[in-house]
Amino acid sequence: MLFKEKFSVFADIGDLSKYSFDDLKRMTLHLFQLDIIKDQDMLIAKWQDSTTELEVNYTLEGKFIKIKSEKWKKSGMQFVRN
Repeated sequence: MLFKEKFSVFADIGDLSKYSFDDLKRMTLHLFQLDIIKDQDMLIAKWQDSTTELEVNYTLEGKFIKIKSEKWKKSGMQFVRN
């Protein structure tokens, strides 16, 4: 086996743009720490566990805007989308 580590649950979920904030919040309940920042025109949701940190922007109504950043903590790799 090439990989010893299990991929993040977000990899199993697939295309995050298909899900609202509430959908993703329900799907990841008890798996991640969730921090929410309400900006003037968007919600910024940051999911974290011991291996992954994912930041996603949503409209105030909870509709997906974009993945702002994703960080894999154990490998030290980071991918940022702008």
